[in-house]
Amino acid sequence: MYAKKNANYYDVAITNSTGEVVTTIAGNTKSLKTWSDVTKMLNNNGGYYSLPQD
Repeated sequence: MYAKKNANYYDVAITNSTGEVVTTIAGNTKSLKTWSDVTKMLNNNGGYYSLPQD
């Protein structure tokens, strides 16, 4: 999973174990305005093992 700050929101890309992108979430949604929002979204959808921040 990778996250990058894009203006006022975060863009998120989730990859599978082989590195292929399986899901992307555009940063133009107010639901991903803070880093806390990103981790909350991930925890609500099964959690995450590591989170490299771009």
